[in-house]
Amino acid sequence: HPFIGKVMSVQERYSELKRVITECLMVNPYIVSIDSVEFEPDNHGNDVICTVNLTTIYGEVSVNV
Repeated sequence: HPFIGKVMSVQERYSELKRVITECLMVNPYIVSIDSVEFEPDNHGNDVICTVNLTTIYGEVSVNV
């Protein structure tokens, strides 16, 4: 696991999360491209909302997690 035992800044964590998310999603044969992966803290600052915009063979999709 890339996060265990490492001290990372918030931006470094977001960068590594973006890489892992992209790597995992691109295994799916229906996904053509990952157009963007963005992170935004929620209103309380405890959680992070991740928005992924991607293109599948059926069209464009936006997913918030």
